[in-house]
Amino acid sequence: MLSRRAAGRRLSTRQYRIKFHRPTPCAIPCDEGLPINIGEAVGPMWKGESGTKRSNAPNPVGRSTAEIEADLLVPVGESLHRIEFFIFEQVVGIVYYAGLSALTFGRNAAVSNNSYFHCFALPGISCNCAYFRRQRNFKPTISPYSILPQSVSVSGSGFHAEIQCGKGRSLLKMTLQNLQVGAVRLIIDEKEPLRERFRPLQALNGEPVTSDFISTEIGSDMAVLKVAANKEVVVMFKPLRLDMRNQSTSTTSLHIMLYENQLLFIYRELEDNAEPKPLTLFNRLFDYVQTSVLKWLKPLQSEQNPADEASENKNYEQNQGVAYDRDGNPINDADHPLEEGGGVEQSAHEEEDTDGLWTEHFHSFTDSKPYGPSSVAADISFIGFRHVFGLPEHADSLVLRDTNQTDPYRLYNLDVFQYEVDSPMALYGAAPYMIAHSAKATVGAFWLNSAEGWFDVSYEPDDSSLLKNLFSRFFANDKLPVAKTHWMFETGSVDIFFLFGPKPDDIFRQYSTLTGVNPLPPYFALGKHVSRWNFIDMNDVRQTDAGYDLHDIPYDVIWLDIEHTYGKRYFTWDPIKFSNPTEMIRNISAKGRKMVAVIDPHIKKDENWDLYQEALEKDYYVKDVNNRVYEGWCWPGAAVYLDFLNPEVRKWYANKYQFSEYKGSTEDLYVWNDMNEPSVFSGPEVSMPRDNIHFGGLEHREVHNVYGLFHHMSTFDGLYQRSNGKKRPFVLTRSFFIGSQRYANVWTGDNAAQWSHLRISNPMVLSLGIAGFPFTGADIGGFFGNPDDELIVRWYQVGIFHSFFRVHSELNTRRREPWFFSEQTKALLRDIVRLRYSLLPYWYKFLRFYEHTKNGWPIVRPMWTEFPTDTALFNEEKQFMIGRCLMARPVTEPGESSVHVYLPDEKSEWYDWFTHIPIVGPGVVQVATPLEKIPLFVRGGCIVPIKERMRRSSGLSHQDPFTLIMALNKDGTFANGTLYLDDGDSYEYKNGKYLYQYFVYSGDKKSGSLMSTTMHPNANYNTNAWIEKIVILGLQFYPTDVHVFRADYVPKKLNFVFDNQKMMLTIRKPEVPYLFLACNIVTVILKWRNGLSSLVMRKSENIDCIMSVVLEKCQKIFIHRDYSSGMAVRFQTKLPPELVGRVR
Repeated sequence: MLSRRAAGRRLSTRQYRIKFHRPTPCAIPCDEGLPINIGEAVGPMWKGESGTKRSNAPNPVGRSTAEIEADLLVPVGESLHRIEFFIFEQVVGIVYYAGLSALTFGRNAAVSNNSYFHCFALPGISCNCAYFRRQRNFKPTISPYSILPQSVSVSGSGFHAEIQCGKGRSLLKMTLQNLQVGAVRLIIDEKEPLRERFRPLQALNGEPVTSDFISTEIGSDMAVLKVAANKEVVVMFKPLRLDMRNQSTSTTSLHIMLYENQLLFIYRELEDNAEPKPLTLFNRLFDYVQTSVLKWLKPLQSEQNPADEASENKNYEQNQGVAYDRDGNPINDADHPLEEGGGVEQSAHEEEDTDGLWTEHFHSFTDSKPYGPSSVAADISFIGFRHVFGLPEHADSLVLRDTNQTDPYRLYNLDVFQYEVDSPMALYGAAPYMIAHSAKATVGAFWLNSAEGWFDVSYEPDDSSLLKNLFSRFFANDKLPVAKTHWMFETGSVDIFFLFGPKPDDIFRQYSTLTGVNPLPPYFALGKHVSRWNFIDMNDVRQTDAGYDLHDIPYDVIWLDIEHTYGKRYFTWDPIKFSNPTEMIRNISAKGRKMVAVIDPHIKKDENWDLYQEALEKDYYVKDVNNRVYEGWCWPGAAVYLDFLNPEVRKWYANKYQFSEYKGSTEDLYVWNDMNEPSVFSGPEVSMPRDNIHFGGLEHREVHNVYGLFHHMSTFDGLYQRSNGKKRPFVLTRSFFIGSQRYANVWTGDNAAQWSHLRISNPMVLSLGIAGFPFTGADIGGFFGNPDDELIVRWYQVGIFHSFFRVHSELNTRRREPWFFSEQTKALLRDIVRLRYSLLPYWYKFLRFYEHTKNGWPIVRPMWTEFPTDTALFNEEKQFMIGRCLMARPVTEPGESSVHVYLPDEKSEWYDWFTHIPIVGPGVVQVATPLEKIPLFVRGGCIVPIKERMRRSSGLSHQDPFTLIMALNKDGTFANGTLYLDDGDSYEYKNGKYLYQYFVYSGDKKSGSLMSTTMHPNANYNTNAWIEKIVILGLQFYPTDVHVFRADYVPKKLNFVFDNQKMMLTIRKPEVPYLFLACNIVTVILKWRNGLSSLVMRKSENIDCIMSVVLEKCQKIFIHRDYSSGMAVRFQTKLPPELVGRVR
């Protein structure tokens, strides 16, 4: 029997299976000289003026309100804002160079609908999504778009121009901005829009800082804009094209690459001097588009009721005043016959594809499209690249695959029931962002567009004569690799950011500067999260919590799903099952643990519920196409949806998290925002109709992919405000967009207890990481189904290396607590969880300084990000890095008794984490993987801080001591690392209440020293933590003694163990408090040669203490510390007589 969640989504199960094949090309001619004000004669519906009710606007297809409500379709064109929709209904070509790398963007194609939008090129199956179908079918030969030279101007950081189509007047305005971060921004929009196109600027981390062009050269047919040293943008006027070049990645400069066949905005061509009546011209274009493309598609399209078609044609003629025959000739407007041909070539057998331009049907739904079609598309070709990454979220490979003969990637946030793997189908989140990487360069591009998007990718060697001539000096091979990508959106404007790179760390820094980083989470968030749908009641919570204590397994957070509420009314508690939530939470928090409760965006329709009534009276709900409160169906049954596009709603919603509003909550209760795609069980594609109305008159199709962003933005603000800005919020979201990382963490949704879902979790997490979401993970064990012992162990072994570590499952699954498995399995799971907890200091410091918060690096990262020139790693997705020091290759296949691990970098030595045995790279090693084995390696040259004492939760271990694992490099001469510590809960670290320490070991095969330096001298944090153990791997000489020097400089002998076979030195209890890490500098180096011959001290101002570990073959190891001020003076006076005068 299906669970309620499964049953509620059953209708959508097959709707996500999409297969695409390229149909025969078609072309839509360009419109030369089309007047800008055409739409003005159509009436207020086309203007989309604020406050206009669509129920009062004319219906372009003459359908009744009842018909529209009966069929509400799913996706397709929005906001025509006037005839310029067709301008955007096909888009351009931009070439982007970065060393031997480049990007181009230009043309268009088409989409489809069926169960869940698909487009099979098979007889009898139609392509459902109209704008996608047109965009993908479109094969132009020459772009009609050009820049008017007389319109060009440059002001500081901006290049401005107007764009025309053919010989007509300018239709579009273009701005190219130079950004300080190392990127350029291209904005193209209609010159005189009747209805402004939505731009999701909230995705950005504030307004980007611009920088003046270094130099500009403006000619009659092109402009050269130097944006930085070795970086320039070349704008070609006719046809319009942008070339972006980064010369720093090559010894020879790259030149402008000429791309033919690249298109910007396509639009039907009329006679040069025609001045038709606006209404007549509008109708001509409408019907021309509606009746004259791709005759061969007609037999493949789904049949339409002839009576309905006749009725629509009759209504259309009555409403619009002009009618056309099936060939597109005007019946009652002889003054302005249509011009034959056009500015873009097309085959004689092709006709315009008009199906779905103004109304689309999807099963029983109808999309009324009151503003008409308005799609926008672009080609971005990465020249010199064979690998493109990004576009989360998809359950697919890390490298975007070629879609020439298969499905395109789709971004449209959806509630997907047990999603398929190895599929580019749309899932819960959308980040229209791609990164291209080669051994020579890394570049990126992202598009601020929150409408539905489709993306084609093709990899091909381009051996055109132009490319041969241009790149022959760089390549012996005549064929230059090109990764061609085609971006298609249902509506919106062009707002694209091009990131120059040229290295991975540059890309991460540029993207995170523009879109923001994940704020430092509370420390507990890195621990284990225990969840299921649902813990039955307070007693179930209490017993589960006690079970972890009984079986000696740490965890940090316990979660409550929808059943904890009173009838699915969020911000409430079931009065019987959870009668005393405050007491329940306090019992949990007494052990240093926290609780998370789910809060979804839909609101139960209940006239007796104050929250529902309050939002209704304030007019805070999303409206339907007739401007009435939209009512859908979700967990509570009949439900309405808060309009988070309204700033007042977001403020009101945030206030609901106040303790006075959310009764029973405490500061130890955090939030999970689920179902915020938004999910509507009764809606098209299990979501909201696209012609619903949001704040400001926006259609849902324009804002669909940012609905979830505004939801968890409000939640984050609410949690922040309830503590008066003192405590760090923790929010988990399922739906996301660019910028969501500033407010919430992400998981991969409703997976299944299958090996294929375990395998795909790694590339999904890696893809999210490089797209700016560092805190992610998958439901361990699978949300649906019951894992066996082998699968649950292997899934734990994967899950501990994802930032977000949660076990979660649906209502009808068997219990997943470790003690419900066999004793052997329980013991293995306990060991795996303890490994995770020992590494928490390492995870925490990578989320803070340098790696993510400062530079946007993902924590769980693809191998190529650390080894960018090793081409063997570009396709690797089973093996990955955690930070820069740890490499994991967990088992993801059943019965896998061994795995091959590739050890990169000829300069590195790798150490097995468990055996400490060194292995020299590069090369492939075979690692035996019995069930208890995790292939985990520490990189030579790293110092990794860990905690070895196990507590019930991470919060209880805060004052526990640290162990330093020092893995020396291949020569045994170097290792470094950092350690970060704060209170783990508040924002006091922003006020300098933290410690951030840098360790470095240097030496040779006879001696060496470990030095510690504080990275931020003005920071300070009081702690009782201390260094309990130092483990040195790869030590290439045998020490005989270990001493610690106290303030009186009298050495104290310490215990140590040296494993000669493993070359591992373990120093136990050096008794060095963590306080010494607050030193401004620790750089005392002691060298011994035939006894003590010299002492070298380097010092800086305000030295508070010193630490040094000195290693020498057959000599001694010293750890010296001094907490006093005025160290240099006291040091000299305290020195033994024979050493006085030797300090320099």
